[in-house]
Amino acid sequence: MNSFIGISEEEQTIELLEHVSDCCNKDDSWLEAWKKKAEAKETAEVLKEIVSLSPSFFSSDDTGEGSFNALVRCILGRTKPPQQLQLVQQLSAQLVAPAVKGFEMDRLKVLGGLFNSLPPSDIARYFVFKDIFGFASSRGFLPVIVNQLSEVEQWVRSWGCSVDQTRDLYKLIAAGLKANKEYTRSAEFMCKHVASFNGAAAADLTKATADSLELLSVTLASPELYDASHLLALDSIKHLKGQPAHTLLDIYCRGDLLEYSKFVSAHPATLADLKLSQEEMLRKVRLMALTSLCARSTVLSFATVAERLQITEADVEPWIIDVIRAGLVEAKVDELNEKIVVTRSTHTEFGIEQWKILQKRLQAWHTNLTEVQSVLQNVDQQIKSQIR
Repeated sequence: MNSFIGISEEEQTIELLEHVSDCCNKDDSWLEAWKKKAEAKETAEVLKEIVSLSPSFFSSDDTGEGSFNALVRCILGRTKPPQQLQLVQQLSAQLVAPAVKGFEMDRLKVLGGLFNSLPPSDIARYFVFKDIFGFASSRGFLPVIVNQLSEVEQWVRSWGCSVDQTRDLYKLIAAGLKANKEYTRSAEFMCKHVASFNGAAAADLTKATADSLELLSVTLASPELYDASHLLALDSIKHLKGQPAHTLLDIYCRGDLLEYSKFVSAHPATLADLKLSQEEMLRKVRLMALTSLCARSTVLSFATVAERLQITEADVEPWIIDVIRAGLVEAKVDELNEKIVVTRSTHTEFGIEQWKILQKRLQAWHTNLTEVQSVLQNVDQQIKSQIR
């Protein structure tokens, strides 16, 4: 069909009717009936009919891009809210409908064009983006849009999304990322979703229980995520207190290997309920235990580490390498003296004990700096006396 260049939007609508009639093999009576509606200015009804048949624009020798671009221009140029929003939602839904087979990249491209044609603050973008993400994440095209996820939080503000709309979007993104084994990013968006319940009534926190458990699951299951202490500050996670899942999270954050072993024995079904691997969880708890140990001392013996991690001294060095690779600790291994010299460690928790440790270190630094200052003053005086 022609490219709709140099013709009015009303003429474009007629052209679209003729094109969709050809694509769907409609008879002349159908075309004449809808042309009369177009001439009678029943624009929204006509466009709704074209949208319902728009998947026919795709064919083996036509990507449909020109036809869809014309349709989008007609929708945005010839209709007003709320009809415009309804038509945009209908078109977006048609493009991702399961009944439409093939043309995945072409459909994704059209959806992207629709999204970009809408004003930046238009709430219609919310519905189109939900369809884009759901379609891309389920069809193996997540890498095409993953870089846009950093904009989502700003987008929902500019679109004026309601709390429920924002929650739905965050939850959709988290599920799609998890399905594509993007566990770290999935946990990020699930955390945004669960954090939206902060300050909510107890009844709402109870409704969020399943989502809170999902957040625990994806965070603890991620092979890249270690720090989970921020979850304990979320109201919906606090609401789980007393449940085995909350106890597990608390033990994990403290890196208490002994308590973890006791917990697993007392609650054998919890890991399975949260879809957590026993082997992977034991590995992560050991790393957290080692991190906690490193946060308490700058020099550790192999024997101390072996006892804390319930391993042999021969296995200590590989665990030190793992905790360094994970970015939890910065340290050097003194193989000759079988010691570990810690230069930095992530705190798995920060309570009164940690404040006391920090106070001692600050006092030591203050003493050292005072001594250095005294030495420098003595040197300065000696230099001045020699000059005289």
